[in-house]
Amino acid sequence: MDEGHLPPDAFVERCATTATALLEVLRQERVALAGVPTEGLQAIFDRKAELADALDRLETARRQRWPGSTDVLTQQLSNDAAARRSVYVMTLEECRETNAISGRLVQARQRNVREAIAVLRGSATTSGITYDASGGKPDNHDSLTLGSA
Repeated sequence: MDEGHLPPDAFVERCATTATALLEVLRQERVALAGVPTEGLQAIFDRKAELADALDRLETARRQRWPGSTDVLTQQLSNDAAARRSVYVMTLEECRETNAISGRLVQARQRNVREAIAVLRGSATTSGITYDASGGKPDNHDSLTLGSA
């Protein structure tokens, strides 16, 4: 059934179900990004894009069928559906936060890869680097004696 033709309560249920599925995929993505990359990561990315697109289509349908503020839709909902819509909005916020965490994980991984490549190429600045690309200690790197035997 086309999302725009669903009754208000069913429409909200479809939105909530889609957002919950997206949140689960975002959690899987975060776990995969925090650990060792797996072969299934591309499938997670694809599913994430599919669900985000579905939520976008649902929002477009809402704007067409119930134009104006979201109150136009909310006023037509049963009490149960109104409560479900509140959960839906909170789920969307959690999706946003989880996606932001994944974005920071991707940025950190990219930074680490860039730094490792710079060290291997010998093009990294020596600040904070213990050894250069050839395995030698940079001249301006002061050693600190931690103890003696």
